[in-house]
Amino acid sequence: MTTERFPELPDDLRVRAGEIGRSVLPELLRHAVPWEFSSWDCSVPAPGGFADVADLEYQRLARSELREVLRDFLRAEWPERPLVHVRPDLLLTVEIEDDGAAVRAEPSTVYVAGRYRKLVRGVSQTVFHCRGCRGRKRRYGAACASCEGTGRQVPESVEDFVAPSICGVVGGRSAAFHGSGREDVDVRMLGEGRPFVVSVEVPRRRSIDAVALAAEIASRSGGRVEVRELRVVGREDLARITTEHGEKTYRVVVEPQDDAALPGDAAERATTFVGVELAQRTPQRVARRADLVRRRVVRSVRVLEVTSARLVLEVRTDPGLYVKEFVSGDEGRTTPSLSEAFGVACACVELDVLAVGEAGATAEASQVEEAGEAGEAARADSADQDDGAAQAEPSPREDGPPTS
Repeated sequence: MTTERFPELPDDLRVRAGEIGRSVLPELLRHAVPWEFSSWDCSVPAPGGFADVADLEYQRLARSELREVLRDFLRAEWPERPLVHVRPDLLLTVEIEDDGAAVRAEPSTVYVAGRYRKLVRGVSQTVFHCRGCRGRKRRYGAACASCEGTGRQVPESVEDFVAPSICGVVGGRSAAFHGSGREDVDVRMLGEGRPFVVSVEVPRRRSIDAVALAAEIASRSGGRVEVRELRVVGREDLARITTEHGEKTYRVVVEPQDDAALPGDAAERATTFVGVELAQRTPQRVARRADLVRRRVVRSVRVLEVTSARLVLEVRTDPGLYVKEFVSGDEGRTTPSLSEAFGVACACVELDVLAVGEAGATAEASQVEEAGEAGEAARADSADQDDGAAQAEPSPREDGPPTS
């Protein structure tokens, strides 16, 4: 004997729900065809074709019966695809009207994660809107003078190369780029790359060809941006990937200012910073942010090259340490600093991120050289790239927490 789902529901309403379900099924299946999905659910908003039922409890039960009838039909059609009530890949909503049924297919957001390497300087991580016109391109009725009508503070971004490619591959309507921290515009991201997630709304497809997609992104960027470890992840992975920053490893090029020379024992003095906690007041170059004192530790220092005019270090630090200010001291806002230890005003003229969230990771010199060659080649083909050196004025930064 079959147990009824809702025994208190009158038989005529149960039969009517079954009839509506059978009539709606073809339309449900038709609307599901354009979408790639592994899991699904079905909903029936009120009144669900039972507006004429005066008893509101019977109306609710009849609508619930219709929903379960549709789910039974779809289970039979898609035996390999599970019914999932929380964030299914595809939600089919059926609104029953007097003149028929309206079906709406709603695919859930798809998330594609990976790591990116930025081989040149002068490219921001995400779209960096002009501070003057805030991306509107016009100001006071004319083209914005600050950005010459481009709406951009920086012409190109990693997001420009990565997000549209991923959005196109999955056939989405729009995409957003989420990085695990970010580097300055004038800083390269080398090593294994920085973790990121791209979220795509209304995707028609939910699978990717990682190799082909990586090749497309490299081509779109002219070899300036590479991606690896591309994969589809769940929504729960978004926060984990973008908030687990971990320690960072940098290649830092230090030069003395005002024609001064580094002390003869500069290498030895630099290595004394291992384990030292820095007190860093918000740098002048990002003074628009809250004026706070952050305390971060230098975890390791390795000397790669030293002369009287140049010191190249590999430095591993706590996340959020301002590396440029660790070198310069920022007029006393960061203490202690390399400038203070050397007794000579110094500047960070080149900075590369070598590892993100990988404690103790060490970049091979050949890898840095390879990235440098790739960057020079790409820069020769792109007139909007700078020469890779830190500028006298504060380098443009994106909105977001500083990481170098």
